[in-house]
Amino acid sequence: MIIEPEFLSKIRMLAPGTKVRKALDDIVMAKLGTIVVFADSMTKSKDIIQAGFPVDISFTSERLYELSKMDGAIIVDQEATKFYFANVHLIPDAAIHSSETGIRHRTAERVARQTGNLVVAVSRRRNIITAYYKEHKHVINTINYLVTKIGRALSVLEKHRENLDKIIKQIDNDEFNDCVSLDELAFLITKFLGVQKIQEEIEPYIIEIGAEGKLSSMQLHEILGDLDEQLKYFIMDYTAVAIDESEAIEIIDRLRNHKELHILNVTAMLGYEAASAAQIDERNVIPRGYRLLIHKTKIPMNISKNVVQAFGNMSRICSADVDALKTVEGIGVKRANGIFETIHMLKET
Repeated sequence: MIIEPEFLSKIRMLAPGTKVRKALDDIVMAKLGTIVVFADSMTKSKDIIQAGFPVDISFTSERLYELSKMDGAIIVDQEATKFYFANVHLIPDAAIHSSETGIRHRTAERVARQTGNLVVAVSRRRNIITAYYKEHKHVINTINYLVTKIGRALSVLEKHRENLDKIIKQIDNDEFNDCVSLDELAFLITKFLGVQKIQEEIEPYIIEIGAEGKLSSMQLHEILGDLDEQLKYFIMDYTAVAIDESEAIEIIDRLRNHKELHILNVTAMLGYEAASAAQIDERNVIPRGYRLLIHKTKIPMNISKNVVQAFGNMSRICSADVDALKTVEGIGVKRANGIFETIHMLKET
């Protein structure tokens, strides 16, 4: 489940533990039905409101529940801090497309599309909560469903992360032997993106489950660790032409948004030309050394750039002695010794 970030921020206020969700759950349990419009301003909504009456009082869960006992819709402010109207008859533009069949949900969807506001419909017959925002729609899941879904997804993510770490470990070994193939690198990047894809699918569920998802959120961050940073350093290390951090992030974004990501696509985005997979497999590439310096020896990015510029690639950095390292701006005796010792320890292990 991948939800637009803007819509996801709206769903967050409907999560378990929020005052809005408490009222909605009570409405479902009482087998009532209603529409709640979260209006950013009454200017956009006044043309579609008929009948009803103004309610200028602060928002509480209990009041929303009581007002839902009337047939009409309820208008509240965007942050759910006060009520505007109750028992409202909504008349959105009938020409606006709606995929819904029920009157309440069709009205809610059209109001959301017409006003650009968050609109929530509670079904009296089906006992479900549906959120609409602009052209987006999302059925709010039950806590039990979310707990099960998140648990399974985290288990899958953990296995994928373990497999990714094995591939990274192999790349680590090959880097010290100057035998990383372009094919091996492209395969690694697709695995990175696969893990991030699962992450993107899990995060909306964790946001939707709200206060009940604190432990799941901690597990997710524990599994992912520094995944995003590592991918950025791999991209900076292996592009055909040297790039900075912002350019690396742009490449990652393009890779993520690519519909059908194959090894040839990956290598092309890294700046390498190849007519076939065989050409990629036969070509070895040497990293610049950003990941070694930043991730392994804990050297800041600005100083790591100086080291890379001074030596050119990781192979030459690994061959440098302490005196050579000290000639780089920002590298003193302590850092030079730290880099030298870390590299030799990694080679031995």
